[in-house]
Amino acid sequence: MMAVNSEPISSELIIRVEDGTTSTGAIKYKNLTYRNIKSEATDNDVKAIADLLGSAQSKPVAAILRSNVVTITGEPE
Repeated sequence: MMAVNSEPISSELIIRVEDGTTSTGAIKYKNLTYRNIKSEATDNDVKAIADLLGSAQSKPVAAILRSNVVTITGEPE
C-alpha cells in the first residue's frame, strides 16, 4: 500500500483589518490578500512580513491568516 503524500502548490497571506461597524454596532472586517507567497516560506517569515504590512495599515489589524493549497496523492493506509 502506498502512503499519502502532500505537495505544496500555492500559499497566500491574508491580513484581516477592522473596517468600520454595522448598523447594529458589530465590527466589520476587510481582508487584504497577498497571493503568490512561496510555499517554502516558513510561517515565521510570513508572520514577519505580515507584521510589517500590518503596521503600514491605517486600520487596526484583527488577524493574520495564511492559506496553503496542497495536492494530496497516494492511498490511505
